[in-house]
Amino acid sequence: VGETLTHISVAQGTLGALLLARREETEKGLVSLNSEGIETRISYAELADNAARLCAGLHESGLVAGDRVLLQLETAAEAVTAFWACALAGVVPIPLNTSISYQTLNPQTQKLIAAWAKFEAPKLLVSPHLIKPLLALENLDPLFTPFCVDYSHASALPPATEFHKAEPNDPAVMFLTSGSTGNSKGVVQTHAAMLSMADATIQMNNFGRDDVTLNWMSLDHAGSLVFLGVMSMAAGCQQVHVPVDYVLKDPARWLDLIHQYRASISWAPNFAFSLYLDRQEEFVGREWDLSCMRFMVNAGEAIVSKTARRFIELLEKFSLPVDALRPAFGMVETCSGITWSRGFSLSNSRDDDAFVDLGPVIPGAAMRFVDDEGETVKQGESGRLLLRGPSVFTGYEDEPQANVDLFVDGWMVTGDLAYLKND
Repeated sequence: VGETLTHISVAQGTLGALLLARREETEKGLVSLNSEGIETRISYAELADNAARLCAGLHESGLVAGDRVLLQLETAAEAVTAFWACALAGVVPIPLNTSISYQTLNPQTQKLIAAWAKFEAPKLLVSPHLIKPLLALENLDPLFTPFCVDYSHASALPPATEFHKAEPNDPAVMFLTSGSTGNSKGVVQTHAAMLSMADATIQMNNFGRDDVTLNWMSLDHAGSLVFLGVMSMAAGCQQVHVPVDYVLKDPARWLDLIHQYRASISWAPNFAFSLYLDRQEEFVGREWDLSCMRFMVNAGEAIVSKTARRFIELLEKFSLPVDALRPAFGMVETCSGITWSRGFSLSNSRDDDAFVDLGPVIPGAAMRFVDDEGETVKQGESGRLLLRGPSVFTGYEDEPQANVDLFVDGWMVTGDLAYLKND
């Protein structure tokens, strides 16, 4: 199965081809929970049909191949469908979190307005009940005059039967980097970049159809959309998406969900693991079976060895495998993870470790460690981390100044320090 899926995604090279290869799949698919925990299930066959309908709606709204569209969608079912519909239409989505309130210029609405202005006023694909609040933002910023496409209307048309024939190196999505308001940079990732990340991750970690991925991070993040979305589609496995606030309101729900859905792959930053140590008294009387979880990624923030070790000890009684915790390194510029740990455990770590092993790079990628003069440092010596590979992007959108020092002889300068150990 792995060989067939890898052939589909790499040989044909586009997200649309991958989705259409799944249109007969009725057993596996997408599970989306809303903020109240209400579940929506969509098989990959249904997802392909829904995406084809929305593709027709995008065309009806005037969007053509190459256009950008800002996403303001509340549920994972809508956001994931929109992502794949854009792949079929040749439209480049810009995922952006919805705001708690559109009545003020808060960080989220300011980020939306800044992105809309920076990328030449793209249309917005919007959950229907958010259209009126979005249009009212013009009262706070008269320059913001968005054209909103109603998701419900656009997804209610007969499915399109002809789709844009993309090339592997065509833009497929634009992520926005984190940063202060108005300073986010556009990271365009191609079909080939995302598919190479997915295929290499599947190959490296032996992921397959029997896995279940669980995501509770926002879908404007490459870790959610590419690692736990595109990779899941390429592997042909079930994927579960849950809103961030659903888990943060009750952190034990992450473990509830792993137990309920028999999730084997998930991801959270270090702060989430700390939450469990702070609230461990709430686990008294719980009867979770976490034996299914084999790939619990800790990434996105500096990883504290002591925190990770206490977390493992805390969950031992719930049958969490001893090597389930997988520290990793990635960036939006590398389509999420570009290294994956072979397994962090009590036996290969200590509380006072200053740094944890983030693992080797995925197949096809390479890393290099250099000093301030650009010379490769010796093994064990700290150096600037440089990366290259098919999942690494080619530069920020319309940011010539930022791109000047970003690449050195084909290597991307990450801005991080690292060292090599045990090759």
